Amino acid sequence: MTCFSPGWDCRQTLDRVRVCLLLKSEKTLATNGCAIAVSTRMANLLFATLAGATLLIFSPVIWALAQFSFRSDVYSYIPLIPLITLFLFFDARQRIFLDSKPDLRLGIVFVVLAISMLYASG
Repeated sequence: MTCFSPGWDCRQTLDRVRVCLLLKSEKTLATNGCAIAVSTRMANLLFATLAGATLLIFSPVIWALAQFSFRSDVYSYIPLIPLITLFLFFDARQRIFLDSKPDLRLGIVFVVLAISMLYASG
């Protein structure tokens, strides 16, 4: 039985909680394994939602850049940049996300900056 399988109760015996903590990363060791999983899952959902919203908001700009790069021999490498970036993130995901902490204030700054750049561009 894993930590988050159906029927798992966070108030189980101490031995089962230790097994649960051993199955998770070092980040989980800071608090109760069941409590951190809910917040991590929620953070992942929020990140995916915001990433999707960002792609949706910037889709006209991304589409224009894609069309430009497909028409130009000089800038034909542009579609490869996100693919290489995704590979690098995937390759180093254990090190990158091991000790990550969300920062709402810094996130708001970046979102406001991105929206202002969007409106300034057109």
